[in-house]
Amino acid sequence: MRNHNWHVDLAHFIEERRHRPFVWGEHDCCLFCADAAVLTCGTDPAEPYRGRYDDEPGAWQALKDYGDGTIAGAWSKCFDEIEVRQIQRGDVCLFEANPAAELPQARHACALSFGSRLWVVTPGDGGLRTLPLSSAVKAWRVE
Repeated sequence: MRNHNWHVDLAHFIEERRHRPFVWGEHDCCLFCADAAVLTCGTDPAEPYRGRYDDEPGAWQALKDYGDGTIAGAWSKCFDEIEVRQIQRGDVCLFEANPAAELPQARHACALSFGSRLWVVTPGDGGLRTLPLSSAVKAWRVE
């Protein structure tokens, strides 16, 4: 169940994070979306690995220790997967961020759906940016 006024809280959250640069273990794609989930429904999908990494190898190791080594596996442990055509404001999505990555799991990143766009932060980003909803390849209903 979503918290009262979650949509207002989420709008303020996005504005607060708009110019915050990507930092592994602090403000990366998974933690950005997990922080949004906490605001939306009180569930922290990153709780098992929050504070346990500060670089990319550490992030993948934390996901491996927690789930199946993928971002999708971590989200599926907490929320129901939905079809991408059912994405609503506040849902979390997976998109192809790095198609040329050596590791298949490193090809994807997660994003937050809000205002008919996907809000993302990836390495090298100096803040949030947006993508069209059509960029989503998987999605989870955050509630």
